[in-house]
Formats: sequence, C-alpha cells, structure tokens
Amino acid sequence: VVTGCLPAHIVNPLADVSVIHGGQNTVMQACISGTPIVGVGMHPEQQANLDACARKGFAIRLNRETVTSTAIVDAVQSLLDDKDARRRVEAFQKILREWDGPANAAQFLVETFGD
Repeated sequence: VVTGCLPAHIVNPLADVSVIHGGQNTVMQACISGTPIVGVGMHPEQQANLDACARKGFAIRLNRETVTSTAIVDAVQSLLDDKDARRRVEAFQKILREWDGPANAAQFLVETFGD
C-alpha cells in the first residue's frame, strides 16, 4: 500500500505500466518515461488527457463511475500483453525528448518577457 507520494520522474521509467488519474503532469511524466498508461480520470481535463493517449494507442481510460479493481487489473494486463503499446509510447517519448519542451518554454519566456 502506498501512503505517500512517489517521485514520478524516478518511478515511471522503472514501471511496466503507470496507473494514474490522468492530470497533465502525470500523463506527461508517463509519456516522457515511455510508460504505457491505465487511467481513471476524475475530471473532464483528466479524461481528455487519457483519451488523447488512448487514441495514440498506449493508454486505456477506464470510466470513473463504473471502474472496479478487476477492470484496473485487466487493463494493466492488457497493456502488458500489448507490445505495440510499448512501442507506440516509446515513439512518442522520442518525439517529446527531441522537441525539448523545457528548453523551448524557457526560450519563449526570454523572448516574450526579456532577461
């Protein structure tokens, strides 16, 4: 049982599947780590984030109103069995790393607001 917070940037690369709520930060941490996702979004933003990853083929979004522990276990197993899901998230990971969001964001801030 987990009772505290885990540092996602350390844990995700070690995980075979990330089970998350689907907030922007947790989704991006899983994606930049190359980790497939099982998610249960509690809010529309989280659901939309998970749906975007599901459309890319490396996530399963479960309905918060009907989710069961069995459904979570089944979704995790489905992604573990789906080697293409791992390949797809690793391809997306490569795109994210090549784009280098932190450097681009810093450049935008400097150009927009000065030193």
